[in-house]
Amino acid sequence: GSAVRSWNATTPATLRVANRIFTDRSVPVEASFVSLTGQRYGAPLERLDFVSAPDPSRLAINRWAEEHTEERIANLLPDGSISPLTRMVLANAIYFKGTWTTQFDPSDTLPERFQTGDSPEPYVPSMKLHARFAWANHPDGVRVLELPYAGGDLSMVFLLPSERSGPAALEAVEAQLSQESLSRWRGAVSEVDVEVQIPRFRLAPPTVRLSDTLEAMGMPLAF
Repeated sequence: GSAVRSWNATTPATLRVANRIFTDRSVPVEASFVSLTGQRYGAPLERLDFVSAPDPSRLAINRWAEEHTEERIANLLPDGSISPLTRMVLANAIYFKGTWTTQFDPSDTLPERFQTGDSPEPYVPSMKLHARFAWANHPDGVRVLELPYAGGDLSMVFLLPSERSGPAALEAVEAQLSQESLSRWRGAVSEVDVEVQIPRFRLAPPTVRLSDTLEAMGMPLAF
């Protein structure tokens, strides 16, 4: 709860994290559970009528997501995802908007080759900048670049293989990635002059079954 409140504080960058539990109004819920999730985890509970009005309930959750993400997440739950058998939905919405501490000049955004391993490789609009940033070429075979956002509280960390040897090199970096390795790599950076070239990109993560992860963490009975 305190972490969520600190993220949602006003800074030069905007980061909003919203959690909410939606339950069918027929399901009995312990008051202690409502208090715990609402106060400690910043996830208040809201009652909906999944049994009699599944689709209006879905639309209500989608409206909630839109309101907390500047309307960027417009269809969090797709058609048919809520049925009369639904009893609980745990929703998490994250919105971030920031500006770089060191700005890129829009006039320096030009089409450049993007290495994908395919032939021919595509041209992608890419922004360029020469400045001092935290950078390292780690012995693990990973190059690290950290670009701070205005305000100094947040940054974007880029990881690339040290050698440009195709998809296998990227997969080797991904196989090593963990909280411990990320801390180790970030701990090796130092301020140096860097020529940065970043292609325009959009993140669109695939839908995953959270139940599989929760079962592996020790919660099989709920599913």
